[in-house]
Amino acid sequence: MSEYSGTRPTLTIKRTHVTSQGYHHALGFKSLSLRGCRIANADVVFDSSILAFLNQSTGAEFTGPLLEIQPTPDYGLEIAGILIDESNKNRITQALGLTEGSVTFSPASNTLTLTDAVIKVTDNVPGIVYDGDGELTLSFSGNSQVRCTASGNSKPGIITYSPLAITGDGWFEVDANGIALESVGADVTFRNAVNTGFFGSRGLFASGDPALSLYHSGVYAYGDNTDFGAISGFKGVSMKYCMVVEPEEDIPYDWFFRSFMDSEDYRPCLEINIMPTGMPGDVNGDGDVDITDVVAIANHVMGDTPPGFVLDNADMNADGDVDITDVVAMANSVMGV
Repeated sequence: MSEYSGTRPTLTIKRTHVTSQGYHHALGFKSLSLRGCRIANADVVFDSSILAFLNQSTGAEFTGPLLEIQPTPDYGLEIAGILIDESNKNRITQALGLTEGSVTFSPASNTLTLTDAVIKVTDNVPGIVYDGDGELTLSFSGNSQVRCTASGNSKPGIITYSPLAITGDGWFEVDANGIALESVGADVTFRNAVNTGFFGSRGLFASGDPALSLYHSGVYAYGDNTDFGAISGFKGVSMKYCMVVEPEEDIPYDWFFRSFMDSEDYRPCLEINIMPTGMPGDVNGDGDVDITDVVAIANHVMGDTPPGFVLDNADMNADGDVDITDVVAMANSVMGV
């Protein structure tokens, strides 16, 4: 594996078994990104200063006849530099050294749960990295935070290469010297996450044109980079049961500039405050969500729509349709499931 164009790209290997034979291995690449795999050769690392693999024992370029990179059995999830796999998935709180709160991961539902947890990252690594299969649900409760504010840490608070959904009933905050939440070609969804804050050089930033969707959620984003601002890079931002309230009420997202733009100087907004509105599930319009709403939506799905039915409040799972899945979701909500 060698690169001779002179452009010095990054070599990315994701969950792949690679065997390289020859004198040089990955010569000319500016960096190596291994996701879900590792270098099998003992004492060998990639060194960006020599643009090649290095034998740490000799301090010289590794020129062995065989270099091997093997996939690792993990979930594509890394927290504060710790790769989550079968061996540590049940003791993440302890691995992170948390004395308060808890961090748990369920492979069955692909859900990462933070409960009153403050993850402080001291090394130059992201707070949370996700590159797994399928959508990761990040659920929070209480007062939970991810902090990448140590001196010298320029990494994102959260970076995702696969779809990410954020939900929770507490307060969730991400602080970073760099980007607070970065998406690399992966859709990001907020579902019933009513209190979240993202603070960094860019608040929510995307590359690769993914979508940002918000359903009954509150998001405060701040980014002090005047070229990008608080929320930028997404091909579009869709909102249901929520709206922008600052810096201007209901300011639109500009798909051309890929940002919320200030109406006065038409530059990216450095602050965006999105607040939840309405009451999902209140399909009879009485101001409460209870068993009478479950009956009303069930009747609607069966073709017997009751008078005064509020269709806009019926799409409980925000999939664009009102069907039996919304009846189940509303029943679960009323029962507290």
